[in-house]
Amino acid sequence: MERRDFIILAAAGCAGTLTLQGCSAGGENLKPLYIANDRFIPGADYWYATVCRECPAGCGVIVRKRDGRANKIEGNPLHPISRGRACARGQSALTTLYNPDRIKGPRKRAGERGAGQWEDITWDEAIKTVVDRLNELRARNQSSSVAWVEGAESYGRYRTILDRFARAYGAASVVYYSPFPRTAERAASLASFGRGVLPSYDLASADYVLSFGARFLETWASPVYYSRGYGEMRRGGRLRGRFVHAEPRMSLTAANADEWLPVKPGVEGDLARAIAYELGELQGKSRTGAALPENIEEITGIRAETIKRIASEMHSSQRVAVIGGESASAHTNGVANLTAIHSLGGMVNGAGEVRFATPGGSDAVGALPEPHAAHLSGLAPRLQLLFVHEANPLYHAPSAFKLKEAFAQIPLIVSFSSFEDETTSVADLILPDHTAFERWDDDLPQEGVRDQITSISQPVVEPLYNTRQTGDVLLEIARTVPSLAAELRDEIYIDVLKREHLGDPEDADGRWEEATLQGGFWLEEQTKAAKGAPLAVRQRIADPLQVPASFDGDEAEFPFHFLPYEHIALGDGRGANSPVLQELPDPMTSVCWGSWVEINPETAARLGVVEGDMVAVESRHGRVEAHAVVYPGIRPEVVAMPAGQGHTGYGRYAQGRGANPLQILAPIAEPQSGQLAWAATRVRVTRIGGKGRIAMFGTSERVLEEREGMHR
Repeated sequence: MERRDFIILAAAGCAGTLTLQGCSAGGENLKPLYIANDRFIPGADYWYATVCRECPAGCGVIVRKRDGRANKIEGNPLHPISRGRACARGQSALTTLYNPDRIKGPRKRAGERGAGQWEDITWDEAIKTVVDRLNELRARNQSSSVAWVEGAESYGRYRTILDRFARAYGAASVVYYSPFPRTAERAASLASFGRGVLPSYDLASADYVLSFGARFLETWASPVYYSRGYGEMRRGGRLRGRFVHAEPRMSLTAANADEWLPVKPGVEGDLARAIAYELGELQGKSRTGAALPENIEEITGIRAETIKRIASEMHSSQRVAVIGGESASAHTNGVANLTAIHSLGGMVNGAGEVRFATPGGSDAVGALPEPHAAHLSGLAPRLQLLFVHEANPLYHAPSAFKLKEAFAQIPLIVSFSSFEDETTSVADLILPDHTAFERWDDDLPQEGVRDQITSISQPVVEPLYNTRQTGDVLLEIARTVPSLAAELRDEIYIDVLKREHLGDPEDADGRWEEATLQGGFWLEEQTKAAKGAPLAVRQRIADPLQVPASFDGDEAEFPFHFLPYEHIALGDGRGANSPVLQELPDPMTSVCWGSWVEINPETAARLGVVEGDMVAVESRHGRVEAHAVVYPGIRPEVVAMPAGQGHTGYGRYAQGRGANPLQILAPIAEPQSGQLAWAATRVRVTRIGGKGRIAMFGTSERVLEEREGMHR
């Protein structure tokens, strides 16, 4: 790709259409230009509109390039999601592009699987290996022994190509896999609204927000989008709007709320039903279910007076948003929890501040499946060839599923990863993809975002190494496999993007230039149209109680509820190879460069644990060790641990650091959706000694020594 073909934003000091915030003291006006190779000015800044891929949210960003290197990232002011904002993960995305541990070209395994012995090969040899195996399996009528594992956020035209590839070849399946899936949320949305996609909530217009488990200021849905809406709600002074958050631990989202409700795990639906019962009394509506239980405080952990007050506050508010997600959906009764939460929202302002951006018929939109590791374990023994792209199931899957043993039975595993992560380490062939800032792509925003847009990702720099975009690799393979050639005729992936988005209009080049300049396809009237009237809730609360959540492990032996959660900086672990994100202190504990276990002070005193101690967290399925953080913002019967660390591979910044809590989770599912119930595991906690030095921002050597001396 020649640089003259890039759409760029050139900081030339002339009048233009885009004002950037946070890029300089004054915020220059920038002008879009095509710049030929010989006209780049040394030392001048050039800005590219593209898409951040550090998490599934799909925020639009602009990237500054100077003298051939990208060196700064900001939110794209024109993008309907980001509107000029970018989170810490987005601003650190250049550490992926310039990471020293990137795989620099195609490789094949040279030793035993997992030994880390590789031989560099050419792209011709790599593609021939895949083509030969595909043709061989097709000739033996074994096309169904081929499958893909894809990251759940693989949206856009790449997914279209992949699905067409798999269907034309007759492959077994394409598994879209996520360690923190949204399947239960989609199933609840389908039951409540007739839409199997996540709803959007208008926080900017709300004057009262009640959230159950959805950490929308951290990792739920699109944090940049919801942080912007939350900021709009709060604008004009602290008295504008009220926010109440229910969750067993005080997250950053809970800390920003006016009130935190430390609800017991798995009873979020019961709390929603209790509030709805009291709200119905205030609205003068007849009760359709049994009377509110007298022991509601014992059931939920929330005082009855508080429940009544919350209902009264909602009743007196004009625009109420009731949100549910993440931990509230991660139990064996997750769908029931969320449908109760949706129903509570339906009692105020129709369906509350709920909208859907996805066009099309309501009943026709089904829930997108995100199978958990049990599906992969059952599929693996039947496979002869497995492709893995933008997914790392051997790191994310609980050890109880024995996925590594299952993968060992597959004769050929092909990885498209840019890094030697846990799954890539057992591959036989690596065909490394470009990183996000080296390729053309499109992206649909994360569900739960209102605006109807398609973002366009363009190359910011020319590829640094001998890598290739996976979409182009699939098209090249298709041209030499007879069963695929007729289905996938495009020469290069960008041709697919242009045809799918532009068709063949007279001004195709002009429309493509405009889209790459602003960062995608959208019109203001389209985003406004997406804000149409809310849908009515189909299901109404009929009973203040629901089927209780079940937990794996006997309470006498495993007395604590285990609550893993997505790390605010490292996410599900994909950010662990970034030194910038590793260095970033956790906003609630100030811990960096490691893992920790959050324990209530009352519990810690009973266990004889002080802050900094090494503790073992054990379930029926495994054990992890980490430093203890004595944390007042968590229920006494709950211990919490962030995911993201504990890699056995994935580069120098991630490997051998901290522990992976996902490994000890129980292999049980939410029955209505099939989602892994990742908050349904019981554990025990034991102090194992050791004078650990937990890395906490601002902690001095003297304080560390004092902590060590407490057990001497």
